[in-house]
Amino acid sequence: MHGSSWSRRKSCAGALTIAVALGVASVSASRPTPPMQDTPPVVHVNADRLPWHTEPNVSLRHQRLVGPDAGGIPRGDLRIHRLALEPGQGVAARSHRVPEIHFIAAGAATWTIDNEQFSATPDTAVFVPPGATHSFIATGSDDLLAIAYRCAPGGDREALHAGSTMTDDVPDYSSRPTTATLTRYKASTEASDRLHVRSVDVTWTTNWTYSESLWRVYRYKPLVRSALANWPGVTRDDVRMSLQMLAAGAAYPTHFHPSPEVYVMLDGHARWTVDGRGIDAGPGTAIHTPPNATHRIENVGEGPLRWLYFWWAPNGDVSGFDPGF
Repeated sequence: MHGSSWSRRKSCAGALTIAVALGVASVSASRPTPPMQDTPPVVHVNADRLPWHTEPNVSLRHQRLVGPDAGGIPRGDLRIHRLALEPGQGVAARSHRVPEIHFIAAGAATWTIDNEQFSATPDTAVFVPPGATHSFIATGSDDLLAIAYRCAPGGDREALHAGSTMTDDVPDYSSRPTTATLTRYKASTEASDRLHVRSVDVTWTTNWTYSESLWRVYRYKPLVRSALANWPGVTRDDVRMSLQMLAAGAAYPTHFHPSPEVYVMLDGHARWTVDGRGIDAGPGTAIHTPPNATHRIENVGEGPLRWLYFWWAPNGDVSGFDPGF
């Protein structure tokens, strides 16, 4: 990411993003509240404070951000690793029984998935289907830095597609100038078989169900999600990933939804409030919001805030996970 803290760190992985899940929203004058249920505690972790791990005979280094391992965010149905690979080094061909998504944060790589080969540069999402043989080599002059996601298949898609409920009014941003052209993507039945997408090829959009005031300060690029018309992204019905941006001094209002999320910060500084708990988050912070946890994000930095959000069908079959990375 040009000009970000990722590109300024060569040997340690830089900033991770945060994932804000946005579905079909509803706003009620009676101020809706989320249903009460037993959920794991809200957890956040700064990746720069986690140890690096290596695998035998593999030059790749990784940190365990989310999963059953001690030190990270505890979830049984999701694995998130931060990866670092020196230029010229590679990862030999392998396969997994669960789907995997890599988000390239810095550096460059040549990927091979089954019989398809392509280059991946910063802000590229790479999807590896279950069982696909895949390998990659760091081809840039700096370290390859990436975030790898694996989720258990067969999860609760009803929760994933339930959408969000807004519990606060959208602040008045009507005096803010618009700085980008926003595209209205529409649902499509024509799913693609793409294995990667560059964010530069995806135009900005926003959550059109909210007020125009919010459109002026918030936007996102859907990288992985259900099929959309006139959209070059990766099609999956059980996972959503997008690159998101919030203008300086703006806030995304408090909301909740049945699906859990993991957000990973890339650039800027934010003040999160999750179920009433305040969290200061800068580059390198990952945040997990349990199902129906109320959460709000405010940009408290001087420039735009960028994060990566990951929203998946929870409580899938964990038997497919392989040990290690």
